[in-house]
Parts: sequence; C-alpha cells; structure tokens
Amino acid sequence: MRMTSIKSEREISAQRIKKIFILIAAGIIVITSRLVYLQAIFPNTKLDAEKASETIYLPGYKVKAWEEAEDSKSSIRKAFSMIRKYALSSDEESLYEKSLGRRNKKYVHLMPYVRQEIDKTKHPIETVIHERGKIISSDGVILAGNETIYDIAFLRKNFPSDPKLRDEQIDKTLSILGIDKSYRLNKKSRSIEERLKKSGNWIAAGTADHEQYLKLRKLKFDAIDYAPKLSRSHPGKLAEDTLGIANYRNNDRKNEFIGLSGLEKKYEEDLRSREEEIDTQENPDLVQTGTDENAPRNLHITIDSALQAAAQEIMAEWNKKIRPDMGMILVQETATGRMLAMATTKPTPGQNLFVENAYEPGSTLKTVAYAALLDSNSAKETDLILVGAGKSQPWKLKKFYIRDDHDHPEETVLSLSRIIETSSNIGTGKFVMTKLGAEKFYPYLEALGFGKRTEIELPGESAGRMHSLKRYKSDITLLVTSSYGHGISVTPVQLVSAYSALINDGIYNRPRLVDRIALRDGRTEYIAENTDQHRVISVETSKKVRKVLRGVMENGTGKDTKIKGYILAGKTGTAMRVSRSGKYVEGENNALFAGFFPYKNPKYTILVIFEHPEKKLHGFGAQSALPAYADMVKEIISIKHIQKDI
Repeated sequence: MRMTSIKSEREISAQRIKKIFILIAAGIIVITSRLVYLQAIFPNTKLDAEKASETIYLPGYKVKAWEEAEDSKSSIRKAFSMIRKYALSSDEESLYEKSLGRRNKKYVHLMPYVRQEIDKTKHPIETVIHERGKIISSDGVILAGNETIYDIAFLRKNFPSDPKLRDEQIDKTLSILGIDKSYRLNKKSRSIEERLKKSGNWIAAGTADHEQYLKLRKLKFDAIDYAPKLSRSHPGKLAEDTLGIANYRNNDRKNEFIGLSGLEKKYEEDLRSREEEIDTQENPDLVQTGTDENAPRNLHITIDSALQAAAQEIMAEWNKKIRPDMGMILVQETATGRMLAMATTKPTPGQNLFVENAYEPGSTLKTVAYAALLDSNSAKETDLILVGAGKSQPWKLKKFYIRDDHDHPEETVLSLSRIIETSSNIGTGKFVMTKLGAEKFYPYLEALGFGKRTEIELPGESAGRMHSLKRYKSDITLLVTSSYGHGISVTPVQLVSAYSALINDGIYNRPRLVDRIALRDGRTEYIAENTDQHRVISVETSKKVRKVLRGVMENGTGKDTKIKGYILAGKTGTAMRVSRSGKYVEGENNALFAGFFPYKNPKYTILVIFEHPEKKLHGFGAQSALPAYADMVKEIISIKHIQKDI
C-alpha cells in the first residue's frame, strides 16, 4: 500500500511538471508569434503596400483611450504594454506618446524603428544633404566655402563631321578652360587626330568654374558634356596655408568633403557635411534647406581679410626681390593674441609653416634677456659693461669666440639699453652671465611659451627646442649664446606671441585663430576664451621694453628705416641657418624682425622671417625683414586709418 501511494504521488508530480512545461512552452510560442507578427525581432523588415493600406490613423487623444480599452480586453496586450514600459526609456516613451496620433492600431506596440517605417508610408521623407560649413574671416568675408564646378568632356559622337570645324571647337573650349592648345587633351599627344584615335566616346578636357561654364554655354557646342559637382572654394585665395585642404572622401562625387589639413582638419566635426531626414508633410518648408540645428557649423576665425590680403601681396613682392627659400609675415593683435594675418612667400595649402617650422631667433631674443634683467632687478637700463671694439675684438669664452656683427671702436663700453639698440652679442652675453644667470633667466623663457606648444588651433605644431635648466646651469657657453638667440629654436607663432606679451604690459595671451563656432543662422554655439593668460613681466618693465625697441629704430640697427609722421619700434635679428642635420651652414643666414605698431597704443605685433635670401646682404634683418615690416605698417595705416603720432 505504501509503495502504491508513493508511486501515485510521483505520477501526480510528473503530470504537474509536464503541465507547467506545456504552459511555459505555449506562452513562449504565443509571445514569439506575437513578436514575429509585430516585426519587433525583424528590425530590417519593411512594411509592404498591403499592410500600409490597412493602416488606420487616429488623433492622439483618441488613440490613448483606444489603447486602454483594447488592453482591458486582452491579457496579452496588457503584458506587451508592461514590456513596452520597461523596455523604453523615458525619452523613448515620450516620443512614443507624441507619435500616437499617427499610429496604426494593429501596430501600436511596435518599437520606434517600425513606427518610422509606418510613418513613411503616410508621410514621405526627403533626405537633405547639407553643404560643408563655411570658414569666415573676422570682418565677415568667406574664406572657405562651396561652389559648383563642372567636369568638362567631349562626346565623340557629337563632333561635327568637318575636321576643321571640330578643331576650332576644341581650341575655343581649351582656351576658355585656360589650357594651352598644344596640350591637345593629352600631355603625350599634341595631335588631335592621334588623341581621337586612342580615345573612346568620352574625352576628358578639364574643369570649369561657374564663369567658365557660362562662357562655354555661349559657344553652343553639342560635343561638350558638363558634369556638375560641388567643390571647396577659396574666394581670393586668402590664408590657404592656415585654412588647409578639404577634399572628397574616397573620391566621392557628392559633397562629402573631409578636412585633410589646417583648420579644415582641426574642425572637421563642426564643418563636415551632414544628412538630415525631413518629413515633407509636417515640414514642407525645410525640404530644400533642412534645419539650422542639424546643418554643419560655420567657423568664424580671427584672420582679418584686408590685412591678410596685404600681407600676401607684401610677401609676393619680397619673394621677387630677394628670392628666399621661405619667407613669412605674421600680424597678431597685441592685447588678445588673436592672429590677424599669416602669409608666406610660397603659399602651400596643407602646410602650416607658422607652427611646423622652428628657427633660431637670433638677436630678436635679446629683447627677452633685456626684459628679464630689468624685471628681476638684476640690472638697470643705464648699467655699463665692457664690450670691446666689436667684430674685430671678440670675447673668448672657454673654447669659443663670441663676436658682434659689426665694429664699434668708439663704443667699447655700452649701457644695457645701448647694447640692445646696437645688437651687441658680447654685451648681452656678459650681462646675462654676470648679472642674471640660468636660474633667473630660464623662468622668463618658460613663461613666454618657449619649449612648449602654444596649443593654437592648427595641427602639426612643433614645440621648438629649449634645453633644460640643468643644462643651462652646467653649460655657461650655451646660456650665453642662448641669450642672443643661438642654441635655441622657436616657431614663428611662439616668437610673435612672446613679443606681444613683452609689449602688452607684460601679459601673455595664448595665440588663437578661432573666435567662435556658429549655427548656420548665425547663432553662436561656442565662443573662444583665453585659457592661458598670465603675467610675465611688470607693467613698468613692459614700458621700458617698448622704449628700448623705439631706440633700436631711432639710434640703432633700424635707424635707416622711417615712415614720416609715425614712430616705429622693434628688434632686428640675424641667425645662421641650421641644416636638417642640426649643423650651422656657413654663409647662409635667416633674417628676422619683430616689432609692434602704433607705438603709443600698441595694437599690432608684427614678425617677419626670411629664410636664406638669395643675396648675402639680405640675410641681415635690417636689410630685408625690417623693410618688409615697414611695408606692413604702411598697409595697416591705410587699412585701419591710423593717425600720425609724431
């Protein structure tokens, strides 16, 4: 009896377990079938036309009541409502409720991607492809934008039968495109006949801008084929080095440009073209333009288009005069660090030589030594030191001879100010060695940004080269030569920013190129702030620096350059050229000049560098870089209407 009872209990338990499994399996089958029906597990399945035709749309306020009524009739619907509430985030739930008025009753529990498919059957969606964002100067000129250009080709089948007429048409077309007739559509083939024999039905000719396109249209040649495409444009070809290059992504003929260098690369995320889907029924006005919020951003930069154009013209003129390997001019807003103009003798889009190249600053660094001596109370501007007769009477320091660039037999003893005015290497070195020392000098070099990147908004920036404090303390010769700009290298942006700090009451501002990033409608999304503003020297020392730089122009190495009615101020510099191997090249110099303007209210800091001019005489700062600085000052006077100060 007992055994029978135990067996009976086991059978009952097994039956119960079997029923539970059957119920679970049935539940899984029902839920899975429902999910399949709802397409929730098939996100890529599109709704077909038959289902779309069965769609019933209700106002939102009716659908919610309908939902609740349907839920009360079906426990399965209640379960799915619970699943939806737990599965969707609060944002998705809000979006779900907003969309109820356009929902199909049968698919009321579908996930958002299915809802979008349903919406598209009733509300056609158009894709808007936005053009790449613009780069705009501080005075509102578009420096980088977009334009439609045309790939021009000849259709062989549409050529006139008369060979003479055909040749005339080809020649006229090539003339408008700016292609020499001898090019004849192929560099390897001057003969049209030869080219046509080798070609198929389609012969590439060149690319036309809008103006050329209009001229070609007037020719009314059936043989010309026009293939429009979007191109990145640079009206006026201003600041191309700084802007950089944006080219087609994977040779795509859409407007999907990608920034490859310069600001185009640095701000790719803001400038890049974007796609946006527009509901044509809800927003018919946005079908062509898209929304401002989803369009690419425009980059507003610090470059002043008028000053930039003037700087480029000056560099082009000096390139013809002295044939340097490279020349550049930088104009910075003294009080803020904003770069107003950056031009080279050989504009090279894709290269930012202003931050990539580093040069020995030569005598322009003597101004830093002067400021450090005064600011640290190590010397006064009237203190005297023996320098000897100059070039013919060098100073022997250990194994090295230090010379001045010229003789001054009547000034064998010079004051600190006079040392800067006459640009004495011996005087500067002796003052730094005996009065200042490495421990006092080094912090000023650091505070002015030498030996580290400025973090200006350009890729590929160099930190230049500055040795450690330990090295300067142990090597007195290196300390002395560095005081007049040898054995240290700086980028042009580092040097112009250091001069701005010395002139700007001693306040250093990080150099920058970007003012703000804005939406297409002009609303500001981001505005630049100076995150590295600090004091380097006192206000009083800064006044003395400005005064001695005026003395350079009136009584020193710059006295031969004048602009009637205006006070000029700055420091000449000459440095031996350093080869790629790091060795000095005998007889090859770089010429520099760093100055500011106007004298009484400094607004513009100007740096000019010429790398190895063709004529040896022009390798000195006073003979080339200084006159180029004066040319830039004249342009500033004209453009900004600066009143005379004498």
